[in-house]
Amino acid sequence: DNQRERMKVRLSVLIVCITVVAILGITASVTAAPQSVRGVAPASLGRYAGSERFTCLDGSKRIERSRVNDDYCDCTDGSDEPGTAACINGQFYCANKGFVPASIFSSRVNDGICDCCDGSDEYASKANCQNTCAEAGKELREAKIAEIGAFKEGLAIRDAYVQEAQATKAEKNARLAGLRLELEAIGVIVQQKEALVQELEAKEEAAKATIAKYEEEEEVEELAASPLPEEGAEGAPIDEAAAAAPEPEEEDIPLTPEQQAELDEANHLIGELQTRRDLARAEKDRESTINSDIDSINNFLNTNYGPDDAYMPVMQNWEFKTTEYTYTLHPFKHVNQDHTSLGNWGKWLDNGKMHYTEGGTCWGVTYRRNTEVTVVCGSTNAVLKVEEPNKCEYTMVFQTPAACDPKHLHQLEAEYRELTGEVEVPTPKPDSWLKMPDLF
Repeated sequence: DNQRERMKVRLSVLIVCITVVAILGITASVTAAPQSVRGVAPASLGRYAGSERFTCLDGSKRIERSRVNDDYCDCTDGSDEPGTAACINGQFYCANKGFVPASIFSSRVNDGICDCCDGSDEYASKANCQNTCAEAGKELREAKIAEIGAFKEGLAIRDAYVQEAQATKAEKNARLAGLRLELEAIGVIVQQKEALVQELEAKEEAAKATIAKYEEEEEVEELAASPLPEEGAEGAPIDEAAAAAPEPEEEDIPLTPEQQAELDEANHLIGELQTRRDLARAEKDRESTINSDIDSINNFLNTNYGPDDAYMPVMQNWEFKTTEYTYTLHPFKHVNQDHTSLGNWGKWLDNGKMHYTEGGTCWGVTYRRNTEVTVVCGSTNAVLKVEEPNKCEYTMVFQTPAACDPKHLHQLEAEYRELTGEVEVPTPKPDSWLKMPDLF
């Protein structure tokens, strides 16, 4: 009896386990997204998952899942017949591996005409469609490979730009630290020299007074030693010979040693004061120059040169010539049209564009000329395009390796894999980079 009871318990447990597994399997099969539904794009397969009933994509009706692709149009939007021609407003997805995925009206399915390059739209007709996607996609694949190659070259140059920017910033910071130390030292020197000047200036008035005193005495002595002119009697002849005779030389009255020492000391003080003023002024000028250099370096270091400071090395003039004008872009400084300013560096906009504002005045409008610069990835630096969509408001496209974003490379490679179905992206030949399509 006990053995029978144990057998019953084991059997009950086994039945429960089998039931649970079956339920889970049914649930998984019902809720999991199907691996494929004819005529449905992979991104939309999830909308065909769920219970045993299918809801039309416009929400208008619920039908049995078995009625999807049964060659009868149940949904008003045709979403239940993506893989047949039952609904005139349905959409059939062409995978087109090796070319570009596409959607066609499902009414064209099995109509005897090959619409999809992979022939998937004529699966039940006698059209005998050949898969021409590889041939159709050859040029597109080559263009995509060339684009990836140019992008990789641009990324390599961008990496070099980033390293150059880091070295430049390190050099600027080292220079800044040195200037600050020099400024601190020169500040002490300026104080010392100004103190000497002030010390001598306290004696300046007395020295000037001493010099003025002896100059005044010398003038008085010279005046006293000069004979008064003699006038002849009225009508009497003047002795021209006597008048032409040389006057006796005047004898300078020498200063006493004490007077001479006092005068020499006064003159020396005035000369020394002028020398000290010149030296103090030179140190002040040097101090001003150092402050100016510090401000210049700080402005340079505080400028936003984009992610990783990659745009720092492109700070030079880039020209774009038309039949009428020569446009010049100097990143982070200005944009010019010949000698007319189209704006000075403002900031990066939220959309990633450069904004240059407060350019030259413009007749007939209240605002000043301004320019928005769109930056695009490329293996070279060049202004590709300049336009004036509104009066005195300009747009410019600037190609530069600094704009190459590693995230976009992954996107390009993903597009290639989706286009070709290949896992590995081939490395292009360098000369193929020149075959990239002109995007502008």
